[in-house]
Amino acid sequence: MLKRTEKSARKSIARSALEQELAEAVRTSTPECEGFLAVFVEKIAPKERGGPNWAVKGVRYGSADRERSQAALSTVVVARQQEVDLGDET
Repeated sequence: MLKRTEKSARKSIARSALEQELAEAVRTSTPECEGFLAVFVEKIAPKERGGPNWAVKGVRYGSADRERSQAALSTVVVARQQEVDLGDET
């Protein structure tokens, strides 16, 4: 029962919406990241109770600066993993 309580603290989000949100956050972080193309996430089993149920599976940098894009992505992923769970796919 405790597990359900912890999960309810996070909102559920669809994979496509999460991927779009992460990519947009990177693109708008700095001018050097405007060419960033995409982020791909996958559902995972949390490593610890209350841990995130998703992780970044792949990235398409496009013409964006890779170092700056990776730094921006890392920041936004850490924040979003505290706020959202990847929803069940139907």
